[in-house]
Amino acid sequence: MLQAHNTVRAGVGAPPLTWSAEVAQTARAWAGQLGANGCGPPLQHNPDRPYGENIYWSSGSSSPQMAVQMWVDEAEHYDAETHTCAEGQQCGHYTQVVWANSRKLGCGVATCGSQRVWVCNYDPPGNWTDQQPF
Repeated sequence: MLQAHNTVRAGVGAPPLTWSAEVAQTARAWAGQLGANGCGPPLQHNPDRPYGENIYWSSGSSSPQMAVQMWVDEAEHYDAETHTCAEGQQCGHYTQVVWANSRKLGCGVATCGSQRVWVCNYDPPGNWTDQQPF
């Protein structure tokens, strides 16, 4: 998971993240809560999270690389020159992955039969209004 994030970050000039056991503990706890609720959509963000957060759900097999790629695929809707997202599209997962001021990463996963839910937390959080991600 860390390598997948840092590969994308290097592509936009953002510094690499480091793994944080503390941040991962929060992500694992929330993934566990989502798992206890059956893993399936609709998925909600942790209302008590002190970190930025991305969540990925799959109905079949998945990997850390697949989760990160799903978030990064939003880059096609993101204009890096104007730092805007195309109208009606989502870019916040991508911008959190590449948010230059985020320094630590921690992730967790829950499995419910063939479903999986991945949670990644970022410290400090990103996606602040009127700030550029990188």
